[in-house]
Amino acid sequence: MGDEQRQRLDDGHAPLRLALYRCPSLARSGAFTSATTSSPRTSATAASRRAASLTTLDLGGNEFTGAVPASLSKLRNLALGNNRLAGGIPAELGELTGLQRLSLGHNPFDHGELPASFNNLTALVSLCADQCNLVGGFPSYVVDNMPELRFLDVSNNDLSGKIPASIGRRLPSLAVLCLQGNRLTGALPPELGKHSPCLSDVDVSDNELTGVIPDGLCAGGNLQYFRACRNRLNGSIPIGLARCATLQELELDGNQLVGDVPEVMWTATLLTWVSLRNNQLTGGLPTVLSSELVLLDVGNNRFVGSILAVAADS
Repeated sequence: MGDEQRQRLDDGHAPLRLALYRCPSLARSGAFTSATTSSPRTSATAASRRAASLTTLDLGGNEFTGAVPASLSKLRNLALGNNRLAGGIPAELGELTGLQRLSLGHNPFDHGELPASFNNLTALVSLCADQCNLVGGFPSYVVDNMPELRFLDVSNNDLSGKIPASIGRRLPSLAVLCLQGNRLTGALPPELGKHSPCLSDVDVSDNELTGVIPDGLCAGGNLQYFRACRNRLNGSIPIGLARCATLQELELDGNQLVGDVPEVMWTATLLTWVSLRNNQLTGGLPTVLSSELVLLDVGNNRFVGSILAVAADS
């Protein structure tokens, strides 16, 4: 046993078995943090010794370092999130044209944009690139060239500029949109939700967005969570959102919203969490609320009337 191997075992870190990538019939691989050994430090470049039929590679939640290999041509699912991968996000990943799910989040990549070669990943249904030091504008090709996309998470980066207006009509399968924690400006796409019947979760909190809340967010009848805290949104709460029968959580605190809250919102039987703090909303609150409601925060507004005292069974 060499000195380097002995030192790794003494430290409690087991090396990744490189023979894994030489198995000719392997179709799926998962490398997770184990209860019996500490997370391996082996460089992710070991994955370049791939299996000929490998379609799923999950290396998430470890301590892999180094560059990301791009020689896994048959991959459909690649999970590299929650590691210590550094350097730039490799443009070669754009050559994996059959890729359907790509997770890169929570890695200390160099500050930069998503590679332009990702324009070729037209089969993607899930793209997770949260907290990986992305900068620059919102990558428009994500909207224009990924028509099957259902899950998009580029939250907690340093993206700036406007959200493409076409996201409201070019991604008909979109279900989850996570853009929080960036520096995005401009208005929310006015058609957001109108052409995406599966849309269930939208989070655009902690940006610099202005304008009104789109009225069609719940047009598909599946919206469950809408979070847009700490922006500069104005106007009133749209009636289309207030009438959303599937809505469970609504967080709009820290904006510039005005007007009365539509009364119909208070009768929503699934609504469990409502935070409207720090706006300029007016009117009164209902005397009866659904017993499903766990939190109601309307502090620092202009509400008037008596304090509600009754919580009725839904």
